[in-house]
Amino acid sequence: MRIGQSRRTTMLRLSPLTMLLSLALLVGIGSGPAHAELTAGELLQACEQIEAHGRIDGPTANIPDTATAGLCLGFFSAVLGVTLYANTDDSRVLGICTPENLNAYELARVTARFVQRNPEHGQDRAILVVLSAAKQAYPCQKT
Repeated sequence: MRIGQSRRTTMLRLSPLTMLLSLALLVGIGSGPAHAELTAGELLQACEQIEAHGRIDGPTANIPDTATAGLCLGFFSAVLGVTLYANTDDSRVLGICTPENLNAYELARVTARFVQRNPEHGQDRAILVVLSAAKQAYPCQKT
């Protein structure tokens, strides 16, 4: 028996009900509302696990081994790293002058305070809110 015949036989063995259910599943997956991007509120909710069960001491972090804690720390670590990029004249690219010893969780706390003072931003895109909070907390000095 050739491989092609085996595949055809397998395909023919699928009942019409199975094919219909498979098609409905595929259509259902594609037709649901898309979750575009992480909101500030969702990001800060992920950080609550670290607040409750973790410990951050300077550059050392002891956090729960969960995806949500990793999301929080990873997101803020990435943003913090980007804020340190400088132009050739040593000015910060984003205009955010975070201290070099600032850790990701401290930036998360800055963002949480920003959202507490501006709750209307809780449903905004996380990256925009984090950058706004950082720019407000750590503006670069005008020269």
